[in-house]
Amino acid sequence: MNCQLSDLKKIAVKFAVLALILFILDYALGKSLKHYYFKNTSGLFYRTTFVIDSTNAETLVFGSSRANHHYVPDIFENELSTTFYDCGRDGVGLIFQTALIKAVTNRYKPKRILLDILPGEFSFDETDKLSPLLPYKNNPAIYPVILENSSFEPVKLLSQIYPYNSMLSTIIIGNLEINRNRREDVKGFVRLDGTMENIKPAKTNDENGKIILKKTRIFEDLLTYLNKMGIICYVIISPDYAIFNQNPTERLAEEYCSKNKNVHFIDFTNRKDYLENYTLFHDSYHLNYKGALEFSKELCGDIKTLENN
Repeated sequence: MNCQLSDLKKIAVKFAVLALILFILDYALGKSLKHYYFKNTSGLFYRTTFVIDSTNAETLVFGSSRANHHYVPDIFENELSTTFYDCGRDGVGLIFQTALIKAVTNRYKPKRILLDILPGEFSFDETDKLSPLLPYKNNPAIYPVILENSSFEPVKLLSQIYPYNSMLSTIIIGNLEINRNRREDVKGFVRLDGTMENIKPAKTNDENGKIILKKTRIFEDLLTYLNKMGIICYVIISPDYAIFNQNPTERLAEEYCSKNKNVHFIDFTNRKDYLENYTLFHDSYHLNYKGALEFSKELCGDIKTLENN
């Protein structure tokens, strides 16, 4: 009996030692990853950090890759006599952008916010798309949005490595000297060059997937929040090289925007001048720099008309 107790104690000690080693490794590696993540002075990680912590521009645009590549800062600054920063980030959606908007507006009040949504935004599943928010878990505006990812997030966040485990290679490469000549941004905007093939725009019947009610709820709550803050908000679907016959996101976005005095909906889907000019597009989903210039000028005209009435 004493021998069995002795063996159990040895096993318990080994598990305790192993747990301590894992804790130390997790803590040390997690802190190192955090250091090098926030050490970036350019690129994707840096731009998100700058948006959350530093920008004080009067006009901000939020959204996914289309926001990042369609809105030319110089045009907005010159046409609207404003300061401007592009907060768009590739591969994310409405829930991610809601977290960024809440973090920014907790820090200061911009004059206007442009929110670029996808033509099928409300059916775009953002499961596993919120990991880029994890490094900012200590921000009180961002933490509640992280919890939308799964009910296990509070447990996962006990690990110091977890917020960075999907970014390891990018963090390493981002801090290497060979990566200093990365694609430049201008106040967050990243231009796309090149022109897509000369093809006819595809016809799209409805959105792919069902409407995600959680996203419509988050969208409606965000618009109400901005309206109460007195921040002018423009919800925009920017040009797409496709013909949409039916678009539930478009209908719902217009409905929710109409409920708020300071919120306006501007829809560029099915605009003939874009559908008939493939040279404005980098690919079917994104404008090239030539297209971005034209779109930015046209959008500024719409904004001036709305704000002067």
